[in-house]
Amino acid sequence: MQTVRGIAIPRSALVRRSSGDTIVWRHDAPERFSPRVVRSVPLDAERVVVTEGLQAQDRIVTQGASLLAQVR
Repeated sequence: MQTVRGIAIPRSALVRRSSGDTIVWRHDAPERFSPRVVRSVPLDAERVVVTEGLQAQDRIVTQGASLLAQVR
């Protein structure tokens, strides 16, 4: 078994861009969000571990993340 260091998040927070990048939406301020390119590995059926692109204190969108790209 291999140990992976990172931040566990719900799979629903991941959004795949047409460019192939995987992003999450970081909540920067009220009604302000910014895309963050991340790298992740599967953890289980519902979660992934983000190994690059997030800090522990980052707040991210976990539901409806794919809708943010449509509103921008």
